[in-house]
Amino acid sequence: MHFANSGEDALHLLRAGISPDLILSDINMPGMDGLHLLGEIRKRFPTLPVMMVTAYDDDERKRRAGDLGACDFLAKPVDFAYLRTRLSQFQAP
Repeated sequence: MHFANSGEDALHLLRAGISPDLILSDINMPGMDGLHLLGEIRKRFPTLPVMMVTAYDDDERKRRAGDLGACDFLAKPVDFAYLRTRLSQFQAP
């Protein structure tokens, strides 16, 4: 696992060669928000799965995340049983 404090930090890690099986990103972050990060990830790493997390369960954010290629959208409080199931689907063999 690798952690980033912002979208910019996450992109820096990816550019530095970190190659995760999946990105789990909050939508609301300091600096670059999660939807902007998702768009940047799609440009540079188009096959990298990204799951979005937010405290706001609104249809507009879900639509935008889906349009940008998010593989899932989780609302807080996160259902950890569901998250565990989804994460297991992306683990490297």
